Amino acid sequence: MTSRHGHSPSRRLVSIVLFAALGLVIVACVAFSTVAGSLARWNASETGTGKLQLGVLSFQIKETVNGKVLVSEMNDEPAPELKITGFDARSSKMLPGDIVATSVTVQNTGTVPLSVRVTDAVFSAPFKVAFAPEGGDGCSAETFSLKDFRSHNGPIALDSSIPPLASALPSGKEQPVCVAIMLSESSANTDQGKSERLQLTLRADQIRPS
Repeated sequence: MTSRHGHSPSRRLVSIVLFAALGLVIVACVAFSTVAGSLARWNASETGTGKLQLGVLSFQIKETVNGKVLVSEMNDEPAPELKITGFDARSSKMLPGDIVATSVTVQNTGTVPLSVRVTDAVFSAPFKVAFAPEGGDGCSAETFSLKDFRSHNGPIALDSSIPPLASALPSGKEQPVCVAIMLSESSANTDQGKSERLQLTLRADQIRPS
């Protein structure tokens, strides 16, 4: 059976069905695009924890007297004063121009490398002082020449020509230091028999290893 226009009903039906299918596809695409624009964005994160341990600047001065080690700890707390007893007996017979030397040891008890220098020397006018790292020849009056002695009596500039006692002292290491006192050649008669007090202040500065 054919239609008035000569087309088979089955062919006409197929055409209608195909058109309807294409329409469904278009609608489905539009609907999916709309939903995609509002989707949530998933994410994730991780947290790591760690412990920071800061360095400590600390040093001590040691002196060995009759086999006994005397220690003065230097850090951010008030420290007991170390009495440099090495001068006591030998200085009792000093005459003008005489030199008395003794050794003390600077030890880095902290965790960072240090530079150590004398920043203050207080003593009476007739005296001059000299200090230097102790070498392999030990500490004696012969360690110094006359030009090494200075009449410091108060603060010593950090940028002065006096070299540091230890320029890069690693943690746990120590440096022997030789300290010498000279009674001025021009000491007056009135200086005889005097008992004088010497006070040295050492300062440690943290340095960065090279």
